Amino acid sequence: MHVDERAKIFNSFMHFAISLPISYRTFVVEKKEGMQQFKLIAELSKQIQDFLDEHIELFATYEKIIVYYDNGQKQLTGIVAALLNDDKVEFRHSVSPMKYRLFQIADLITTLELINVKRQANAVSRSELHFFGSMNAYNKNYFKKIIKKRL
Repeated sequence: MHVDERAKIFNSFMHFAISLPISYRTFVVEKKEGMQQFKLIAELSKQIQDFLDEHIELFATYEKIIVYYDNGQKQLTGIVAALLNDDKVEFRHSVSPMKYRLFQIADLITTLELINVKRQANAVSRSELHFFGSMNAYNKNYFKKIIKKRL
């Protein structure tokens, strides 16, 4: 597809994401060269646990919490299962992005957050610059809009 066609689809999907009544939170752990897997898992677990502790009253208001997860990373599966071990939590492991729009939205959000991390580190790829025009345009037209949904 030509970049203009991809941008049109991306913009439509972005508009859809912004219109949804959702909130999100992403967790970032910088994977440094030589970092042991245990340290990576421990840091990610701590971030998720701190978030859950901070929002325990919010989660208590829900009758059921459904976690859609595609089993992409075994370590993350273990963290999520250990931290959300509750009768109210239901895991849906067989997630197909084609069937679940919220899963697609989550993918969009994590992509935007990753690009922002790269933007802050001056590590944006040429294709990202080509697609968004500039990182100022990316920040103004996409990132500032989606972070309004951040918990």
